[in-house]
Order: sequence, then C-alpha cells, then structure tokens
Amino acid sequence: MDIGNLMIIIILVVIIAIPFIILNRNNKKKKQQLIQQLENLTTKTEQLGEIETLGQMAIALSKTNQTLFFYKKDEEKTQQKTILLAEITFSKVMKSTRTLEGNTQVIDIIEMEFKPKDKKQSPEKIEVFNADLDGQLSGELQFAEKWIQLINQQLKK
Repeated sequence: MDIGNLMIIIILVVIIAIPFIILNRNNKKKKQQLIQQLENLTTKTEQLGEIETLGQMAIALSKTNQTLFFYKKDEEKTQQKTILLAEITFSKVMKSTRTLEGNTQVIDIIEMEFKPKDKKQSPEKIEVFNADLDGQLSGELQFAEKWIQLINQQLKK
C-alpha cells in the first residue's frame, strides 16, 4: 500500500468518525444539563442516589431522604416534580391507549402515578410520554416501569 492510499484511508476514517464524536459529546453535555436540573431541585443536605436520563427527562432518588426528583423539558413546557416517598402508599404506571383499525393499540400517554397516604389528597402524576409532544416511543414505557418498581421497593422499606 502506498502513501497516497494510506492518506485517503486515514482521511475517510476521520471524516466518518467526526460526526459520531460530535454526537457523543453533545449527548454527554445534554445528560449533564439534565442532571444539573435535578440537582437544582434538591436541598443542600440531599444527595442524588440512583439517576437515569432518557431523551429530555431525568429522574433520581435521593440518598439521604426518601425523595424522588423528576425533570422533563419539551418544546411546550418544563415539568419539575419533587415527591416525598414517605407520604406515598404505592405507585403505578398508567397508560392511556387507543385502538386503531385492525385492533392495533397505540399508547398516547404514559404517566407514573403516586397514591398519597392522605386519602383527601389527589394522586401525584408524572407524565413520562405524550404522543402529541414526544412523537414515537423510545423506551419511555420501560423507563417508567423500571422506576415504579424501584420506588415500590423503596416504599416497602
């Protein structure tokens, strides 16, 4: 292989790799911004424990208190929630679906619902997915189910 061919191969590899490098850096930066938004919801004495981001949303449980933090930003609104798990009896995933022709079911909304211990209070809800705003599902159902399972385990303690 002569030097000319080697240079062409190197240039092609660099040209192909640059978009992936830029995309990776942008994703890391976006993830850090979401985590920073979660940290802004905490008090000075609280530290975030388990943290997860998905798209434009982030969720975390605190290490010191039984507190859930949620942040989601889309084109129309920003959703910030802090939920004290000591005030919750249980949580569940709520799906709003509709049936299309051919008995195909489409998910329109996915929410995490938190039932308070005080029966007079209405349940807290966190909207994880809305088809009108988010378009297509990209792991939101699994995200919500995983976190509801973690939260319910925390509630049993």
